[in-house]
Amino acid sequence: MVRRLLLAIMSVVLVSCSSAGASDFFENPDIAEALRRSSGDFQTGVLTPCNVTINADPTKFDSVVCTGVVIDSSDPTNPVSTNVDIAARTAVADAFPASDTTWLLIDDTDTLSQVNVSPSAIERRDKIVIGSLVKAGGVIILTVDNQIPAYGLLKTFEDQLMMLGGMASDAVIGTSDNDLSLDVTAGEIISLGRGIPFDVKKPNTTLTPAQTPFPVGKLFKSYENVSGVVVIDPTTNQIDPNNFASAGVLTPVSAGKYTIQRGILFPATDVLALYYGNTEYDTLAEAASQLETEDWSEHPDTMAGAFRAWIIVQEGTTDLLAACEADPPKAAFISSGPLRPGIADSAQLPVGQIVAQVTDSTSQKPGVTTPVFVTFNTDDLLLGIGHDRPEDFKALTARALHFTIQYQVERTGSGGVVLWHGWLRQGRRDGDVTAVSVANPTVITSKDHRITTGQTVTISGCTTSASVNGANVATVVDANSYTIPVNVTVVTDGVCTWTRVLDAADDVANSNVEEALLTVNQEGVVTASFNVQPKEEDVFSFMQSVDDTTKGAGLVAKTPAGEPAIPSAHVSITVAGTQ
Repeated sequence: MVRRLLLAIMSVVLVSCSSAGASDFFENPDIAEALRRSSGDFQTGVLTPCNVTINADPTKFDSVVCTGVVIDSSDPTNPVSTNVDIAARTAVADAFPASDTTWLLIDDTDTLSQVNVSPSAIERRDKIVIGSLVKAGGVIILTVDNQIPAYGLLKTFEDQLMMLGGMASDAVIGTSDNDLSLDVTAGEIISLGRGIPFDVKKPNTTLTPAQTPFPVGKLFKSYENVSGVVVIDPTTNQIDPNNFASAGVLTPVSAGKYTIQRGILFPATDVLALYYGNTEYDTLAEAASQLETEDWSEHPDTMAGAFRAWIIVQEGTTDLLAACEADPPKAAFISSGPLRPGIADSAQLPVGQIVAQVTDSTSQKPGVTTPVFVTFNTDDLLLGIGHDRPEDFKALTARALHFTIQYQVERTGSGGVVLWHGWLRQGRRDGDVTAVSVANPTVITSKDHRITTGQTVTISGCTTSASVNGANVATVVDANSYTIPVNVTVVTDGVCTWTRVLDAADDVANSNVEEALLTVNQEGVVTASFNVQPKEEDVFSFMQSVDDTTKGAGLVAKTPAGEPAIPSAHVSITVAGTQ
């Protein structure tokens, strides 16, 4: 989504006159109209300061003699300008002692009015705001000179552009190649005076072309040195992930650390200035959390450009598309002052914002009415998700993430279908057990089991006749072993599978979603949504159940002959951030 900043600007007509005589000048109705309309700079406000102060009695206020102007635009084709001589006022009582703030307004007859809410847009056009009173316990403790001037509106806009820097629509920074180059889409940049050489009708606006990627000479690696000078390197079109600006000195990044670089796109020249980061971070997630808070300031010389992106890179990376080595650029659509961290449309998007979809085979149709796993025929690697066992969709998360899961199953015929989401927090996938014994308590050896003392584990699936099934409370021995108080007898070639039982807290609220179809011709899609926060190497899976296995359960096969059938189950996983 592109955020656009729309500014309504009122134009001023400049008129040059000859010395032919005043009568000739004023006889031109167009010029006379322009002069009349320019009266008061088209804005209601003060011309000289009114200076409101607290009276000796702190429940009252004073103000000095001042002047102002009121522009009545009730008829936009014939605005009326009234100059107002505002008299001094002494010991005027506050009309709203119980309110925290009182605003003071003057109309075109020099009549004072007080309001206890911020003046509306209409009030600010019809009356002159000369100040406000701040109160505590009915006593005025502060007067605020928030009087609105009647002049300088266009210069204020100019000042605003200079302070904020350039602003852009579109011109999105990204990367499409497996290297360290950057791309930009076409866009438009507002920057004071930069458009004059191209179109005098749009003196402050320029179009910037798409560049895929930025060529040499259009990407400047930059930093501010200890002398306050911007150092620029225009010799390549590649990001440098291996250095950062430490206290104004270009310094090698520590092995494996991350830095945040910032991209400033300049109008007219179409150059991207890429500021080196100032700080090292241990992880991608830590860097992402500091996008807007890192201690960084931009040199005034580059304020004419539009702040377009943060880019997180890891030392040593050669590929900006590598999920664990770099973060795709985050767009920034408007700058925000001298420090200019940026107000970004996507600044709050966490690391790795993607949508990944997995779909099962068309043969998915439960043969029983008890819950069964939804199976998938893919072993694709999603961002942060690996499928070690796609046959029962035991998805294994490669790193700590937040997931939003959309889960859908098609259904035909009457009957109901229920969806389950099973999530084993800090669990281990099947097959981790490498040894069991007959001792009591039994010592279970398991690679990095992530089980804590007091949690429940279950033993099941032994391949010998001495199979033992049951749930038991675990006691942790070390990171790779734990015990449970039960005797287990197995033969040498026996294999048992030990896994943790789901914690009660993992029973996701509203996770069992059901839809009933009333007729055999009815079709429906059951959708369940879950927000989950698995730890690294956690396991989760999906199940469904039906109350009638003869009603086309789990499959809508409505396609032309020879075409693939509609898949019966569909899972969309959105990576919503890192922990």
